[in-house]
Amino acid sequence: MRAARPVALTELCAVLGLELVAGPGESYGADATVASVRLADDVADHDERALVVLEWRPERRGGPLPPMSPLVQGLLRPPAPTALVIVCPDRAVNPPEGALAAATEGGVPLLWGAPGLRAEALVSRVRELLATGAADVDVTDEAVGLLEALSAGAELAGLVARAASLLRGRVVVTGFDRVLADEPPDADPELPEVDAVPLVHAGVPLGRLSVARETPLGPAETKMLAALAQVMALSVRVHRADDEREAPARELLTVILGEDLIAREAALRRGRRLQAFPRRRAVVVVLEPFGAPLSRAGMERLARHLDLPLHAEDDRATMLVHEGSIVLLVSADLSLDRLLRALRRRAALPLSVGTSRVVDDSRSYPGAYRQAQRAATLGRRLGRANQVTDYDQLGVLRLLYQLPEHERRAFAQEVLGPLITAGADPDAANMLGVLHALRSAHGNITEAARRLFIHPNTLRQRIARIESLIGPFLADADRRLTVFVALDLHLLDHDETR
Repeated sequence: MRAARPVALTELCAVLGLELVAGPGESYGADATVASVRLADDVADHDERALVVLEWRPERRGGPLPPMSPLVQGLLRPPAPTALVIVCPDRAVNPPEGALAAATEGGVPLLWGAPGLRAEALVSRVRELLATGAADVDVTDEAVGLLEALSAGAELAGLVARAASLLRGRVVVTGFDRVLADEPPDADPELPEVDAVPLVHAGVPLGRLSVARETPLGPAETKMLAALAQVMALSVRVHRADDEREAPARELLTVILGEDLIAREAALRRGRRLQAFPRRRAVVVVLEPFGAPLSRAGMERLARHLDLPLHAEDDRATMLVHEGSIVLLVSADLSLDRLLRALRRRAALPLSVGTSRVVDDSRSYPGAYRQAQRAATLGRRLGRANQVTDYDQLGVLRLLYQLPEHERRAFAQEVLGPLITAGADPDAANMLGVLHALRSAHGNITEAARRLFIHPNTLRQRIARIESLIGPFLADADRRLTVFVALDLHLLDHDETR
């Protein structure tokens, strides 16, 4: 073990996954070095070249976060530290503008930690780096930690991210029909590959682990790479076994969701006999590309990218590609918003997400699938990109959508007339926007004007213009309902997302 030496902020950011968000000048003090670290709660004077770590947390569980600017300004009073790190372990938040301004004015670089990072753990890790030096870190203990993490259920994507942090470079795992990659923030896309090892378990080749960065690996890092290869090979093997175990369930679910009633009943009987679908409260989730549809091969690739984050959230989930969409069968207790955030980080395109009602029997899966599919389709037509559309929250729209398309279009044309036949006419589009605001405000002119950011008298003038084209409607409750229903029907069949 080498003698202690100062460590540059850029090295700390690369190793620990911190983001340099504010500070003096354009470089944010990137050339600064630190020689000591302490928690912000420690009232001791700053040591020379000190790094101060502040954990931003609410005063009570689930409460609001306290104002950040006074905390930062208090820590930047003389003698100011070399740099300040803020971590918010309980939630994902962006750096407040006041904190950025305070750091810039105080001339101290401000570093931001990833969600889930604890101040005590960060201080401990920085002290290790200060004791060993950031270059060629002795990572034997880290390898043991990874093995312990894997025995506790470590997920492969997390191992790749941890390896990128430890080795301070881009780490890529290929094989088993997937490519997983992770790298430090702001990494150069042209980094050269400096080392690679095969992933082999029980004599079976499973893939390849490679590292790309600017400098060669040191001896300790080479040992770390070999240890990582063993850990990841075992993890890949586990994922392969999970795929093989889930394959029969995916095959049965494909048949159950089909239109062949005889095959569906046979699959249900077989599924019960094999216990492919244990009785539990579940929800069907349908994912559709928000923009242009993908080919079958494209959907299969997207499903492979989403497989790992899905099973990290629900290890009993089932996924398959079916009729141009990705169908998930997940636990009813799962937070769908959290699942969507995890999936969005792996998806390279926006998604429309529809969910069904809760079901507890495999015979209900076909109906739940149709509910989720309808919710995803309506969510896409309503412009809800990367949002969860719940079937139970669609209200009257789910009934209107069951009408034949030609009936929907004819009714909308009959009621709205020139407002929807004007094509790309900006005036017609503005009038439709007025109707949408009135629809959202339940016909209240004052509220609709507030939503449109115009004066109520201006809105009344625009309503008069609309009524001159389609007839009076605002003062007549029945006519107003007719116009708003026609507006919903036009929205369902409009080719462009709003």
